[in-house]
Amino acid sequence: MSSCLYSKIGKANPTPNLYAGRYHLRKELGKGQYGMVFLARDMQVGLEQMARRKKVAIKIVKEIEGDDDEIETEIFEKMYLRQRDAPLKCKGLPVVKDHGNLPEKREKYFVMERLGVSLVDIIKKTHLRFSYQQIIALGCQLLTALENFHDLGYVHCDIKPDNILFGLNKQKKILKQRLSIFNKKQEEQKGE
Repeated sequence: MSSCLYSKIGKANPTPNLYAGRYHLRKELGKGQYGMVFLARDMQVGLEQMARRKKVAIKIVKEIEGDDDEIETEIFEKMYLRQRDAPLKCKGLPVVKDHGNLPEKREKYFVMERLGVSLVDIIKKTHLRFSYQQIIALGCQLLTALENFHDLGYVHCDIKPDNILFGLNKQKKILKQRLSIFNKKQEEQKGE
């Protein structure tokens, strides 16, 4: 995906090209076998909301012939519809805000809430050993997310710490508080 649109991503471009006529792609967050994920801003807001343009993540998938591409598209579309019709049955899954395709580029896109760091990032940055309570709490949240994903009719085949992302705002704050309490207890025990 090295079209001129992707080479113009960033703050230096005063008149950004808009992806799907709406999203200003800011930077690449990740790359996988079937596509790329970008941090973007939703530029379709009213004048009163211009200062609060929402940051979102956009997964752009090249349309290829094959089942994997079709299954991923189907999953995101089901998540989008489920979140609209039964939001409580989506706890633990990323919020899909928009989706569509650009036939002229042979691309599909999925706009999702922006998430925070992965479990791997937390472990690497803090060298943290989780308490049993933390492991149980995280496990329960993961089981809820997997149950909701399975209710869509799919099985997640790539569960690993890199793919466990924490949300921003309250979830991240709660996690930080728990980690700081845990670190304080470790320091107190070392001092004894």
